[in-house]
Amino acid sequence: MKKDDVRVTVEDDILCVSGERKSEKEDQKRKFHRIERSFGNFRRSFTLPEDADSTKVTAEFPRWGAESSPPDDDESKIKSSRS
Repeated sequence: MKKDDVRVTVEDDILCVSGERKSEKEDQKRKFHRIERSFGNFRRSFTLPEDADSTKVTAEFPRWGAESSPPDDDESKIKSSRS
C-alpha cells in the first residue's frame, strides 16, 4: 500500500482513516499462467477525547503501515468504531 492510497481526516472530533487496497500477484510456470488480484476499500473511525485539539493530531505513514496518535498520546481515551 502506498501513502497516496490512504486518506486521513479529522472532522467533528472524529479521526477517519480510509483508502483502497490493491494487489496483483502473477505466477507463470511452464504449464500454467495464474494471476491473483485483490482489492477493496477500508475505513476506520476513531472518536477523539473531548480535551484533544483536533488541529494538532498528526499521522505518519511508515513503510509497513499507517500510524496516528492524539497530541497528548493518551490512546486509552480514543474509541474505535468500524465502518
